[in-house]
Amino acid sequence: MSFTLSPNSTVQCVFLNCEGQMTPAEITTACRQTLASLAAIESKGVLADVTALQTIPETEQLFDLAKFIWSHFRQITRIAIVVRWDQSRVAKLLELLVRTVGVNLTVFVSRDHAMAWMLGNFQKAPCVSTKLKRNILANFGSFRRIGKGRT
Repeated sequence: MSFTLSPNSTVQCVFLNCEGQMTPAEITTACRQTLASLAAIESKGVLADVTALQTIPETEQLFDLAKFIWSHFRQITRIAIVVRWDQSRVAKLLELLVRTVGVNLTVFVSRDHAMAWMLGNFQKAPCVSTKLKRNILANFGSFRRIGKGRT
């Protein structure tokens, strides 16, 4: 497996580091082991660093991952994902998908900012996902109006 888990009862969070190539099955296994580690230290926070990960999920895999996170990580207080700039587009889409169903997941390009957010010492500006969601919903209404005019 190309991931490591480091439960930290002092910070009350589990650190997940992913690297190399990971299949969707390996990602699911990492998530399941993270849940087990959370239960072991009675924590409700996850900081996942995927900057060394070389795999970028396809759209279908991303939706499957979002469904998995939504169904298994809903009760987690905070999930921070640290990404490289080139991973941010896909990561922000994942953030948008899971935040719409109430999961508190935030994407960062800085491990320091992610850690500060996990500890509650960092106020992030309104996330891009919220703005993107408003734009999508606003534009969706106009797309529907255009479509209704055609027969």
